[in-house]
Amino acid sequence: MNRPHGIMFHHFHNHLHYAGQGSIDAEAFRSIVRHYKKRLLPAETWYEKATSGALEPLDMCITFDDALMCQYDVAGPILDEAGLTAFWFINTSVVEGAPEKLEIYRKFRHLFFETVEEFYDRFFKLASESRWGEAIEKGLRNYSHAHYAKYPFYTPGDTKFRYIRNYILDKNGYEELMDEMMADLGADADELGRNLWMGVDEIRDLHRRGHVIGLHSHTHPVDIAGMPEAAQREEYETNHRKLTEWLGEAPTTVAHPADSYNQTTLSILKELGIAMGFEATMRPKTSSPLTLPREDHATVLKSLKNGGCG
Repeated sequence: MNRPHGIMFHHFHNHLHYAGQGSIDAEAFRSIVRHYKKRLLPAETWYEKATSGALEPLDMCITFDDALMCQYDVAGPILDEAGLTAFWFINTSVVEGAPEKLEIYRKFRHLFFETVEEFYDRFFKLASESRWGEAIEKGLRNYSHAHYAKYPFYTPGDTKFRYIRNYILDKNGYEELMDEMMADLGADADELGRNLWMGVDEIRDLHRRGHVIGLHSHTHPVDIAGMPEAAQREEYETNHRKLTEWLGEAPTTVAHPADSYNQTTLSILKELGIAMGFEATMRPKTSSPLTLPREDHATVLKSLKNGGCG
């Protein structure tokens, strides 16, 4: 695609990190880096070009969200091999040791079920029989898989699950259902959370090696755009303060968690001195340097397998 954009990565697997839906191994990541080597810019170069309005149509960069240890272990060495740096967008609560249940639940559904569709079947049944059953039935009248067309890698089960989680249940309701399911199957949250996230040492090491560390909120809400201004401000001010303390300098980049933001969010980020940011789709061209496009690695890999070129 002849349009400057980032490639977005989340999960990786190897002998230390579990294989789940959407995760890739070292060789798949290496194949992407090799294929786009001539187009991929070091993160600092991308940042300088983006903030000066000098990005060219073929420019690309690598980005990582969510402070995952698998990224550091699997992708980090390959970037070193290639002489490349990347953007790493960090939700700071997990780095401090606070478990982030979205990731724990993700690991649970991949380790305790044969397929993700088996998990969805059980979740939908449990949800429909719960005290939220009526609200879910009513809320799903507004759901359509077509609304998620900008995420072509999502299955109908993926989108229905995310719609219930993000827009019908509140955080407490979703966690109550998931915790009940985990208890039924004997899953231990502390055990599942082990080795999922980077710590401060890894964040500082990436910074020392020339990678660009940016904001991703403090606790990674799935719907920041739906939060009051004060709550949004608390998320990003805390995120900004923690990273500044750890790195010795203020971050100036952001990736919007769960692709959620509004004009209030962008105003807060500008007040914090954030000069450049990414969303999570290849939506039509934006005039804001805080909402630059990214393509998910799953779409990129599919294109390579189908003979796409870069």
